[in-house]
Amino acid sequence: MESTMAFAGEETKRAHKDEALKAQLHESILRLFDWLERNDYSGYDTFDGLSAKFLRPMTSEKKFLRIALQQAVRRFPLNTRPLLGIKKSRSTKGMGFLARGFLRLHRATGEQVWREKAEFALQWLVDNQCKGYSGACWGKHFD
Repeated sequence: MESTMAFAGEETKRAHKDEALKAQLHESILRLFDWLERNDYSGYDTFDGLSAKFLRPMTSEKKFLRIALQQAVRRFPLNTRPLLGIKKSRSTKGMGFLARGFLRLHRATGEQVWREKAEFALQWLVDNQCKGYSGACWGKHFD
């Protein structure tokens, strides 16, 4: 009898812990979604350094200087992109991952908002295909 009560107590603790983790996960997803909405699904890319309007011309399109610029922007400990004229943009790969994530959230919760967001991301991908190729394809929005 005592072991049954102990087992039931452990199950209750585990259930509370699971609920707390679900609540944390839900809150985290909502914070991420809020950030995405506030930033219009746009951000910087690790390798967007060659989009630096003010420094790119100084590379004279020399391979070594282009690599140096890209790596300097990428590795500098502070985000210098706004100062260099690099703009945030939407990523085709990111939008694909978001569509998949939104579909999974819809499947897990049944909430219509996630389906609508998945449709938005998928429609954006359809609208932003590379032209001049057979079939659907996408590329980076920077060199």
